[in-house]
Amino acid sequence: MNEIQTTEDSELIILETIQASSRRNIPITQRELAEAGGLSLGMTNAILKRFSDKGWLMLKKLNARTIMYALTPDGMNEIARRTYRYFRRTARLANLYKERIENFILHEKQKGLGRIILLGISDVEFLFEYACERHNILLVHTTSENQAEKFAADKNTRILIGEAFPKNKIPNNESWIRIESILIET
Repeated sequence: MNEIQTTEDSELIILETIQASSRRNIPITQRELAEAGGLSLGMTNAILKRFSDKGWLMLKKLNARTIMYALTPDGMNEIARRTYRYFRRTARLANLYKERIENFILHEKQKGLGRIILLGISDVEFLFEYACERHNILLVHTTSENQAEKFAADKNTRILIGEAFPKNKIPNNESWIRIESILIET
């Protein structure tokens, strides 16, 4: 994901958080918005000012220290536009990842692959399940590194390592493959 997409995602989170806060009629602080969007307080302040300048956001001073943020109809429309773009981008990435996973499975099957061990958790696990089922490859899920090591001795087995698995725990072995390396292939 590039920096522009990350900022757009953070901005959408800020807009949605303001919307939820307004719906509950509970003021939210800039610090809480910054945490929700994964941004610095200064960046969040700049984004809120830009949203206000564009007419997406109204500010209501409740007292000397508390400001209530409320979205305007244009701000609500912006949430809808950004949500639509987010879903389109997500669908494109899901299709791209599906193709890359399918190609990986086919390539490995030609080399004799019969089993994949998915170590840890992956956001694209369902795509591996689909591809393995289509190509008659056994997919085994585990969170145990010891269990994965037992399977690794079989030359027809690949260990796929989920995104959350610590990088420093991966053995230097060609049968152990990080899922990211499959998804980010060039």
